[in-house]
Amino acid sequence: LCVCVREQVQYITQGYQKRREYIAAFLSHFGESIAEYDAEGFTKISLLLEGLEFFFMVHIVELPLYFPRDQPTFTFQSVYQYGSTGQPFVQVQKSYPYSPRWDGNEMAKRARVYFEEFSPQFREAAVANGKP
Repeated sequence: LCVCVREQVQYITQGYQKRREYIAAFLSHFGESIAEYDAEGFTKISLLLEGLEFFFMVHIVELPLYFPRDQPTFTFQSVYQYGSTGQPFVQVQKSYPYSPRWDGNEMAKRARVYFEEFSPQFREAAVANGKP
């Protein structure tokens, strides 16, 4: 029982350190684009980004319990268009370049590239499917 509890505590501590490293890397790479982040538990971060004169948010909410083994979800949110329910138009992205072996810095660099590549597609979808 004692060994099991010790392993759980170690796992929780490592998860906290990995989340902190991940959030710190995003703070470093995205600087002024940070809208908000969890500075205590390091479980979420939101960015305000711009691509092709189109502003949008990217939310990484609730880093997975088994982070970095489990990949975080990126939620893209338009700041202009709304869906049929009156909520902001969003698209959830669960499939993007990711490896749990990367350090936080590499994850943030790869995320930036993905955001730049995906933003034109998101803009088109938001304009086509959302309501101003």
